Order: sequence, then C-alpha cells, then structure tokens
Amino acid sequence: MSLVDLALAYRYMEVLPHLRRFRGPTEEHIISQAEQALGCVFPLTYRQFVRDRGWGNFGGAEFYGAPLVILSGRGVPDVVDMTLQYRREFDLPTDCILVHSRGISPFSWAVLHGARTPQGESPVFWWEPTEHVLDPRNIAASDFGAFFLSRVIEIIRLVRQFGP
Repeated sequence: MSLVDLALAYRYMEVLPHLRRFRGPTEEHIISQAEQALGCVFPLTYRQFVRDRGWGNFGGAEFYGAPLVILSGRGVPDVVDMTLQYRREFDLPTDCILVHSRGISPFSWAVLHGARTPQGESPVFWWEPTEHVLDPRNIAASDFGAFFLSRVIEIIRLVRQFGP
C-alpha cells in the first residue's frame, strides 16, 4: 500500500496548495548518482517521491531529495549532503539515510533504514544524533509512503486548527 499512501499524500497536498513547495521531478540519472554517492539503492516509495517531487517542503516540513547537483555542499534539502554530513559528524549508521527533519527540540530526523521488505521498502525511524543505533521503539512508519502521508495529514490538521 505504500505507493497508494504516497499518491494519497500528493492528493491531500492539493487541499492547501500554497503550502506545497517542491523542486521536481528528478531525472533518473540524478537519482542514480545520489544512490551511488550514498552506497545504497533507495527504497521503492522514497525513490518514487524523489522522482516525482525531487525535494522541498509542505507547510514548512522539509523532505530531502536529490537536487540537480549532487555533492554540492548545499545541505538541506540535499539527501546526499545531509546524510554524509551526519554519518561523519554524528555516527549516523551507514545503512541509513536522512529524509526529513522534525525541526522541534530535541531535534530528531526521520531516517530510512537499509533493511528491505520483499516489496523493496524500508522502515522509517525517528533518530537523534546522540543515538548510535536505531531504537526499534522509535519506528515512525513501515515505509516512506506511509511516513509522508502521516506528515502531510499532521500538517493539514495543524493548519486547520491554528491557521496558516
């Protein structure tokens, strides 16, 4: 259901289009360069997200992807730059990639874990730089599609409750 969740999240974002700022789509060769730089193959729904939307934010919540220039030192929202930086500086496990920042204190990041399901998906965990291993209790979603959908719904609820 993960691709279905991703498609549903795209539809939900249409409710508040002024909150949607993405820079995509991303060409396949750019995605392949990002995967090569990180030493992994992106899980199915995250790869589809990067292909469709590239990178950007919804309601200020940033989702990392592959900009047009890989390893440019750009930082957010470059999945390659951010992941490599956190691997060096904070011992982010090498089988994980950063895909989103919660942006609240204490800062925590959503990471895709390298473990794969038979469907080609990976779970999303909340991770803090003080952690050197992923805590199974901090699972955010079974895959990126479910994670992205949950974040979009949360943002829509907050905007409806408190205003833009």
